Amino acid sequence: MSAADDHQAVLALYDDAHALLERRASDWLLAPQAEVSGWSAAQHLAHVEAVNRSVLATLHRLAQQGAEGVPEQARPGGLRRLEAGVFERGVVRAPDFAVPPDLPSLEALRGTLTRHRARWAELDVAALEALPGTLPHPLLGPFTAVQWVRFAHVHTLHHHAIIGELEAG
Repeated sequence: MSAADDHQAVLALYDDAHALLERRASDWLLAPQAEVSGWSAAQHLAHVEAVNRSVLATLHRLAQQGAEGVPEQARPGGLRRLEAGVFERGVVRAPDFAVPPDLPSLEALRGTLTRHRARWAELDVAALEALPGTLPHPLLGPFTAVQWVRFAHVHTLHHHAIIGELEAG
């Protein structure tokens, strides 16, 4: 999958998140279903938003460092997971900044989704593809800008799949 494809997929997943917030009642969005996940659908969306906000900041830092970016040693396991496009469930705990509140504000979540989708839409994928250097993911190793966009896609898709299980449950 190309960087442009990953970028478009992230935008489509933002649209899916908006549609979910419109079609589901507040009580369902906020209610955990322990047999599927310890988080509610709204918590999954809030978590993804926190992570995607961090990815946008990372992309900005990569653009700022320009040619001074220094490639680091890749962690093969992290890149394999990224290339496979699948993250295992329940393997990694969310970092503190990305742990959602017990009851996320749905109104705030709608606003955040709108703002972040707009920021993602503004990304110049061709410029990202030209960026040198990497910045590390805390567990998966250093990623280029293109790999960070891929990470956002795969991570967002991972949580949307769990939301799909919540809806089916």
